[in-house]
Amino acid sequence: MNVIPAQSISHDSSLSSSSLLLSGLLLFAVVVTVGVKSGDRQWMPRADLIWLSWGYAFAVAASFFALLSAYFFGKEARDYWGAKMPTPELFGIPLYRQGDAAEEPPMEGASVY
Repeated sequence: MNVIPAQSISHDSSLSSSSLLLSGLLLFAVVVTVGVKSGDRQWMPRADLIWLSWGYAFAVAASFFALLSAYFFGKEARDYWGAKMPTPELFGIPLYRQGDAAEEPPMEGASVY
């Protein structure tokens, strides 16, 4: 049995989670809009001849599974990056949050200005 190591898939988990969350939310909005407005003659002509069938059911299932997979990809990314979160850098200079400044010793000869 071939097992993919977690290191090879975890780098893309946060990007996958974000894109799946966006697509799941947009699809959910479309499904809700079509479901609510399907009987409105002002929104859809000949609404009396239109009924929600298997295509609508697949769209509902797709939005559910997109949101579910976004959750699991986000969980994978959080588990992977939780212990290995790299220090953010800008042109080789490490950036720190405001609370981290008290923990870091001042650099010798560094000017505030």
